[in-house]
Amino acid sequence: MPEINSMQVKKIVVRSVNWIGDAIMTTPAITQLAENFPNAKITIVVKEWVKDVFVGNPFIDDIIVCNPKNLIGYIRLIKKLRKEKFDIGVAFPNSFSSALFLFLLGTRYRVGYKTDCRSMFLNITTPRTADLEFEKLRIDYFLNIANLVGEKQADRELVLNVSKESETFAKNFLEENKIDETDTIIGFNAGAAYGEAKCWPAKKYAELGNRLISAYNAKLVLFGSSNDQYLVNILAKKLRNKCAIAAGKTTLQDSIGLVNKCKLFVTGDTGPLYIAFALRVPILAIFGPTDPTTVAIPSEKLVIAYKKVSCSPCFLRECPKDHRCMEEVSVEEVFTGISKMIEKFI
Repeated sequence: MPEINSMQVKKIVVRSVNWIGDAIMTTPAITQLAENFPNAKITIVVKEWVKDVFVGNPFIDDIIVCNPKNLIGYIRLIKKLRKEKFDIGVAFPNSFSSALFLFLLGTRYRVGYKTDCRSMFLNITTPRTADLEFEKLRIDYFLNIANLVGEKQADRELVLNVSKESETFAKNFLEENKIDETDTIIGFNAGAAYGEAKCWPAKKYAELGNRLISAYNAKLVLFGSSNDQYLVNILAKKLRNKCAIAAGKTTLQDSIGLVNKCKLFVTGDTGPLYIAFALRVPILAIFGPTDPTTVAIPSEKLVIAYKKVSCSPCFLRECPKDHRCMEEVSVEEVFTGISKMIEKFI
């Protein structure tokens, strides 16, 4: 492995992962790169839908959206970035294309996991072992890449900025829905971009919501993407009081501002979980097909509801059986966990 003089490194390019939750979990590794190479400008290359994760990050100097419509657009982007003459390139995704991307940029040191025949494009690698991918914290999975090119070890603190624009959106949204910032605002995120297997049943969210309204006069905000609107509308109709529907009406930046206004957040294992965690909002997270021990950093502000059934974790998008991992998580269990957090933090 080549030795790198940290003081001579002037430019670093990072190829970001494409899932919102994973993108947030790369931020400690980006912090570590900045601490190890204090003279370097860090550029991150992202897909449009995760860009807002990195806006305002104090360790990132430039954000490049990589969303070419065709091969010609991709070649133009490569030509533009080659002019930067990056010293180090870091591939957080495991894809063949992310390693090729760094190679085409002419980056001197190209760093990432040794998988999918990527060794021909990367020159600083480490094996992607099963224990790293399925047993260690996801944050450590990305920190392990940063460890290849620096001695200083960063902590696991997630970095997520609440912009002035998102703060303004959140205030206006709450006012329009007649919710005061001093109310017991509880966010529900019932959907999941990954697939329905990660979703706790809408009927259980509705029962939980009605209990929270009765017990705490909770003001519910329903989060989600445009793909979740049907699910959210079904949920909203089952609630005793009118709720605020944000699903399909917000950008990622808007959602960050709105999550930051919540006193508590209820969600499955999906992107908004990591937004809430980064913003230190108390969370009740419901896990089923994924393993909470690999993605959830232990915290007093995080309570996990999880039933270790025989087929979990399966990591499937759709359940081929009876969805028992989610069905067995009771409303009573979730309500009790939330009640304890309300008593402690609200």
